[in-house]
Amino acid sequence: MKLALLQKEKRRCGWLDLVSLKYSCEINRVNELCITKADVLNNLSEIKVCKSYNSKKYEEVNFSDSDILESLSLDDNDFELFSSWGEIKDLSNFKNLPENLKKFISYIEEYLSIPIKIISLGPERNQTIIR
Repeated sequence: MKLALLQKEKRRCGWLDLVSLKYSCEINRVNELCITKADVLNNLSEIKVCKSYNSKKYEEVNFSDSDILESLSLDDNDFELFSSWGEIKDLSNFKNLPENLKKFISYIEEYLSIPIKIISLGPERNQTIIR
C-alpha cells in the first residue's frame, strides 16, 4: 500500500478593488472589516489597489448602471501602488507590523472610512491580530 502525501494548496489572491468594496460596504452597512492573506502578498515587488474606475472617483461612479463593469478600461492612474513588506512571521501586535503593511492597511481604512479590526498574517489561527 502506498502512502499519499498531502500537499497544502497554494494560497493566493488578486488585487483589491476598493471602489467595489466601498459600494458593497455601504449597501450592506458594514462597520468593521478583517483583512486576510496578508502573507500571500509578502514577496511581491509591488501591490496594486484599485481606487477608481476610468479615473472616476467612487462618488462619480454610477453603480445603478448595469453595464458599468463592461465599460471599464482601467489604466495606471486607477491604481495606488504599495511596496512589499517582506516576510511577516511571529508577529502578534499591530505596532510590530512592517511599516509598508501598516501603510497599506491605513490606506484601506481611510478610503473606506471603516476600521480593519482583524488582520490575518498566515493560514494558522495563531497568525491573527485582533485590534
